[in-house]
Order: sequence, then structure tokens, then C-alpha cells
Amino acid sequence: MSALVQGVATGLLLGGIYTVLAVGLDVIYGVLDLVHMAIGEFLMLAMYTTFFLYTLFGINEFLLLFVVPLIFLIVSIPVYHGVFRIMIGKPHSFHILYTASLSITLQAAALVLWTSSPRRMNIPYGGEAIRLGSILLNKALVVAFILAVIVTAVTFIFLFKTDLGKVIRAAISNRNLIQIIGIDPHKVYLIAFSLGMLLIGLGGVLLSFYYTVSPTVGLSYTIYMWGAIVLGGTGSIKGSIVGACIIGVSQTISGLYLPIALQDVIVLVIFIIVLIFRPKGLFGK
Repeated sequence: MSALVQGVATGLLLGGIYTVLAVGLDVIYGVLDLVHMAIGEFLMLAMYTTFFLYTLFGINEFLLLFVVPLIFLIVSIPVYHGVFRIMIGKPHSFHILYTASLSITLQAAALVLWTSSPRRMNIPYGGEAIRLGSILLNKALVVAFILAVIVTAVTFIFLFKTDLGKVIRAAISNRNLIQIIGIDPHKVYLIAFSLGMLLIGLGGVLLSFYYTVSPTVGLSYTIYMWGAIVLGGTGSIKGSIVGACIIGVSQTISGLYLPIALQDVIVLVIFIIVLIFRPKGLFGK
């Protein structure tokens, strides 16, 4: 029983980090109607950026929470115009083929540049634990979770309390609405894409507190992100939180009883079961 409780606690901490990623993907998908299958590779690049800035330049891990997202925010502008804008309005089948090809290309480039060896950002407290009764929690993971909660709260405030955030939420609910009220849709698409990329950059830093990075990690995180927003219901921020926590807990619980190679399979099974009984997700309308 103690192992199960430990697994659930660790899964919820992971779910907090996955929430940042899920909200980022949900904003991109909700506003642009873009099925982004290379999102995990961009996360992988964020984790590599974090690793090299920390290892080679000695930038503090907390400072990286500002540096890496800023880099991704700046890079998102030419990436949107040069790579993703042409997909707006195209069928989802085109999105999947296009971004899957991009995923393979980025993964191959990472293998050539950095080899297949896993890299870890060895922060000072990475091997320390915090005891809560009979539960032991990795200190780095707890710190990353607390930071993820702060990031999620700030994102909520932006989306629900600012005029720009309300425009993004309106676009998620009805993409045609922004054109009706006279707003240039491509400006909103760019802002939403940049916000999504910023959150992916933040998520990459947070994951690097606890996990290693290698060129092939992207696929698993793509599954987790899509699983979270589909489980919760696309367009629902609350759903993204619940979906991310379900993914995190299912990942850690399955790791207790099954080979690690089957963790993603369990996530997919849960994903399929929810789709059968709730096609629009737990909080979808």
C-alpha cells in the first residue's frame, strides 16, 4: 500500500509539470486548430537548451526559468511564419503528416548533434528527498512542482483576467469570432503559438530538474500532452489539469507493476477508454 501511495504522490507531482505542457499545447490546438505532432521534439529542444546553458555557462536553474522561455518566445515568431503558418486551414491529416515529418527531422538532427546518450542537469539537491510521513518525494521534483503551480496560476490570470487572454479564450471557443469582431486572426494565431511555445520552454526547464534528456524523449511527451488535453477535453484549462494528473499518476502506478516500456501503452489504453465513453473528454462540451 505504501508503494501505491508513493506512486500516486509522485504521479501528482509529475501531473503538475505536465499541466504546464498540456495548457501550452491546448492553446496552440484550440486557437490554431493545429494538430501538432512535433510538440514533444520542441520540448526535447527546450530540455537540451536548459542542459547546455546550465552545464556549459553555469546559469542558475531558477534563472533558466526566464532565459529558456524567452529564447522560445523569440524563436517562435520565425518558426510560426516559416514552418506553421502554411498549415492554418489545412486538413488535420495534412497537419499530422507535416508535423510527424518535422518530428522525425528534429529527432534525427538531435541524434547527429548530441548522440543518443542521455544528459542530466545535475542540480545540487537532485538526489535529496523530502519525507512526508511514510512518503519520500524527490526534492527536485517537489521544487519543479511548486514552480509549475506558480506558472499555471500566472497563465490562468493571464487567460482569464487580461484583455489579450480573453481574446485567446474566445478564439479557442470559436475561431471565427475573432474575425467577426474585426481582429486580424493571424495576429491572434501568432500570439497563441508564442504563448504555447513559451509554456513548452518552461516545461522543458521544469522537467530537466528531474528527468534526463535524449533525442528520443519527444514521442513519450507528445503522447502525454495529447493524452492530457483529450482526456480533460480540448479547450478546457480545468480539463488539462485533470488530464495531466491522470497521465502522471497512471505513468507512475504502471511503473510499479509493469516494465517501463509499457508505461506509454497504459497511457494510451486509458486514453482510448475515455474516448469510448467520453469522446469529448471529461470536461469537454
